[in-house]
Amino acid sequence: MARSSKHARQERQARERQEKRTAARDELIRGALTTLSDLGYAQTSLRDIAEQTGRSVGLVHYYFDDKAALIIACVRLYKTEFVEVMRGWVTPDEPPERLRARFVEGLVGTIREDAPVHRLWYDIRSQALFDSRFKEPVQAIEASLVDAIGAALERCGDPTQDAKLAYLGLDGAFRYALAGFLYGDEGALDALQEHAHAILGEGVRET
Repeated sequence: MARSSKHARQERQARERQEKRTAARDELIRGALTTLSDLGYAQTSLRDIAEQTGRSVGLVHYYFDDKAALIIACVRLYKTEFVEVMRGWVTPDEPPERLRARFVEGLVGTIREDAPVHRLWYDIRSQALFDSRFKEPVQAIEASLVDAIGAALERCGDPTQDAKLAYLGLDGAFRYALAGFLYGDEGALDALQEHAHAILGEGVRET
């Protein structure tokens, strides 16, 4: 009985240590995400991240082998959460027109709120063309975005649309609007609204 109690205590302590390590790692990822979003991939070093997050370079290396591993974790975390937010835009039981409006409003709003992080995503997506370490996570993230667009089409557009083509159309409009917004062109977000409504409402189909 005593051995059983001791074993249970050891398991609990091991679980608590693991939970603390996971929480510390996640906190580091979120702090690094802010630094990377501000400076960009090429201009950010692990030392920059350590300084900005108030940690030592050694501690950063404890959790991540190199900058690429940390960046992959950052982008995965943000995009996983972003995909969930996208899905949340079209979950209520409302008319398709209202759901479409909410989805488009969400796209515009996320540029206003998180432009630097979206900029980092496009930076890393471009890096994947040169660095094979980014290939798998970028492909997985894009697949999840296509799935989210497909789910949106079923609720607020035309389910017969090709989800991948719709994603390509929305992604192009989103990236263009993001660049315009970062350059100070407020009209870029109005253009995104028009393009997104057209894609979700009228459809993009395979020819």
